[in-house]
Amino acid sequence: MKIPADVLEAQHAHAKKNEISQAYDLTGFLEQRKSAMQQWADHPYALPWTPMPCQ
Repeated sequence: MKIPADVLEAQHAHAKKNEISQAYDLTGFLEQRKSAMQQWADHPYALPWTPMPCQ
């Protein structure tokens, strides 16, 4: 998954490190954040699956 760091920071709701960064963060990266969350949700389904033996 290649998700830009700014999008990840917005998704985790981390505060910006300085006032200048805060002033320029007007977008909220909503569409990119939605895409990142969908990629994360799809990730387990892309992993190989091996059934566990019954015990």
